[in-house]
Amino acid sequence: MNDMAAPLCIGRRRRRILSFASGAVLIPAGVSACTRAPEPLLAVEGTPTGTVRLLMAPCPNLDVYQVSVFRDEEGGELEMWAATSKLSPGSPGQVELLSAPAGWQIYESTLKDLSRPGKYIADMSGAVEGSSLDGRVTFTAEELQELKSGQVITGIHGGKKVDRDKFMKVDQKRCDS
Repeated sequence: MNDMAAPLCIGRRRRRILSFASGAVLIPAGVSACTRAPEPLLAVEGTPTGTVRLLMAPCPNLDVYQVSVFRDEEGGELEMWAATSKLSPGSPGQVELLSAPAGWQIYESTLKDLSRPGKYIADMSGAVEGSSLDGRVTFTAEELQELKSGQVITGIHGGKKVDRDKFMKVDQKRCDS
């Protein structure tokens, strides 16, 4: 009888291990399926005067510490413009690129304009009540020229044209980190 019980015990043990292992895989998969996709926190628009402006999502208690834009060109020299608030609280809401907001300091200025062909990447670093909240948008000079009045480029990976008013609408879920 002991010889017959041994295979049954091994079978039960394997089933327990397999059920535990499959549960360990399924539980995280179920949790990640409920996670919201990140929402865009940064947009870019052209202005009537020909400059380029970054718009930050209107998040209550947003402290923006840095904005930057660089030309994404493989093999070339990095061309970048970046400004910092020196950790001052608050958000400027919008920043004209290549020009520092009041109270901010430019710390990199090798990018002189945004007219050359190719991809540009703009970043924002900040926090809401101590939790990191960053934004990024990718765009080209051609996409900026194609924008209609009242449109902005946004999206986690850029390329999404939306109405400026829609992007600037307060949406607390977008601001939760």
